[in-house]
Amino acid sequence: RRNRQTQFLLSPGNKPFSCVAFAADGRHLAAGESTGHQPEIVVWDLSNGHVISRLVGHRFGVSLISFSPNLQYIVSVGVHHDRGLFVWDWRNSVRVAANRLAKRVYGLSFAQSGEYFVTSGERHLKFWYFDAAGNVIPTRRPLTAVAAGGSELSVIEG
Repeated sequence: RRNRQTQFLLSPGNKPFSCVAFAADGRHLAAGESTGHQPEIVVWDLSNGHVISRLVGHRFGVSLISFSPNLQYIVSVGVHHDRGLFVWDWRNSVRVAANRLAKRVYGLSFAQSGEYFVTSGERHLKFWYFDAAGNVIPTRRPLTAVAAGGSELSVIEG
């Protein structure tokens, strides 16, 4: 008996996927390929299952991806041999910013406002801000934030 609720989205390049992210609108899904020559980030429109964007730029694989809350960007992080952090205008399939990472990154999350995102990894939390032109600016300075319980958190790279 077939489950009619299952839908399969396949890699156009027949490569395995290593990461996946839903857009906040629930209509778009992105997945990053893990290996092979020219690994891609593939973006689908889930209303019809069509591939609407194929983002190429990482050299060895994609380990993390995330949509910005305003759906303007996708941020991707390459596997440890790649070490690239890219910001994509995914609707136009254009890389708008790139940065080489010095340390491995294991986590990526956008602030709800979409004004910045944070990467976490080997002995660090790093905050990445967007300037008025949409460029990404990493910061090494300690940041102070107020946690949900009201206590202050100092975030410093180690």
